[in-house]
This record gives sequence, structure tokens and C-alpha cells, in this order.
Amino acid sequence: MNQELEAYLTDSYPTFFHYRATDETVADGMDPAIAHEIACDDGWFPLIEAVATIAKKQFNTRGDRETIHATQIKEKFGALRIYVNRSPDRITAATWMAQRLSEQMCERCGATQGTRKQSDTGWMKTLCESCGLEWRGVPEEVPVWQFTYECHECGSETPVLYPVGVGGKHGGAWEPVGEQLKTLTEGNIQEVFSEVQRTVVYGNCCVECDAYQGNYYVYEAAADRDLTLETTASHDHDATRVTTVTTR
Repeated sequence: MNQELEAYLTDSYPTFFHYRATDETVADGMDPAIAHEIACDDGWFPLIEAVATIAKKQFNTRGDRETIHATQIKEKFGALRIYVNRSPDRITAATWMAQRLSEQMCERCGATQGTRKQSDTGWMKTLCESCGLEWRGVPEEVPVWQFTYECHECGSETPVLYPVGVGGKHGGAWEPVGEQLKTLTEGNIQEVFSEVQRTVVYGNCCVECDAYQGNYYVYEAAADRDLTLETTASHDHDATRVTTVTTR
């Protein structure tokens, strides 16, 4: 988290953000290595402040030993984790709710629409599509490749389109370029419901039976053909670079 936001939190909630690595705070569970760090991005600032507000109003105004302070705040597995020195029911509920809400909120910008957990090089974050593209280093323009694919429903060979890098590892969603892909006559891109992602996505459909082919399986087929952002010419005879699309 940037220093300005972190300074605001520590000034406004000095008891909750009791980040001093002393023998007492270490005994309470504080890790000295993270004693002065909120280890997540700025988008989750409102969630952290909400928990701090509850702690301040309910426990940290009595002037006794029942104060609540954070021992660690970080991102883990794409969700916000707030650890405290002790957990009365109200604090347990608040930290649990913050964790659940963070799974629907972009860690970088705080957006709550179009967010999903995204992975890259083994790390997972909850991000909106725009922040996810930036985080993964996807450029503003990406190539679109076409190759043939055996339809899992009818078995016919159908052309599919693959926008390199847009969905991240394992296919993902293609929202930033979906409308552009729908206009390409080289494929049959439609808006379909994904049973795996439990939402409507842009994806390839068979030109014969209209069955959705699954972005994950198209991603795997593209990986087998070594289609990456660095690929300029495919060694696979059926893969053709057809155009470029803008991601943001």
C-alpha cells in the first residue's frame, strides 16, 4: 500500500495499527519482518479501514487492556487477510467479511465489477480486467491467431481465435477484446455462459453446431502451438496470425 494511505490509517487508528516490534507485540503474534507494512495494494484500503473502525469503536476507546491491534495485514491467495492479537466475535466477523468482499474487489483500483482471481507465475490476485492485463504485462495491442480445433460436441474441425495473453493462464475471460473478436469473420466468437467460471464470457463456438469450446481448452491448444506474445511466425501449419486487437 502506498505510504500516504498507510500514514492516514496509522494516524487515524493508532491503536489498531500498533506496528511496533517489541517483545510484547512479538509475543502477541506480530512478525517483526512486516511490522511497518500493509502488504497489499491500494484497492482494499476501504476494507482495511472498515475493520479498523469497528475495532476503534467497539474495543479501542476504553483505555484498558482489551484493545485490538493488527499483527499482520496482507494478500494471500487473492484475498485480504487481517490478523489481530485477539479475536472477539465482532472482530472475527469483520475480518471474515473483509476477506470475502476482497475476493470481489480489485486489489489495485478497488473496482467491484468484472473482477476475478488471476494467476501469473504462480501468484494469485483478485483484479479487474484492466488491472489484470497491466499486472501480467500484456501490451495495449495483442495478436490474434486462428487455428483449427476439433469440436468436443460434434467432432468437426472448427476455426478458433486466440487473443494472446488476454485471459492469462488457463484461458480466463476475454472481456477487454470480446467485442472486437466478435466482428472477425475468421472465427465464431459469441457471448456464452461458462459453467467453470459461472459467468458470461466471450468464447469460441463451433461453426457447425455452435457449441462453446471453452477458453481453457483453446488456451491449451494455443500453448501446444507455442503461440505467445513473442511469436512472430508459427511452426504449426494451421496457425495463422490474422490481426491485432487493443486491450485497453
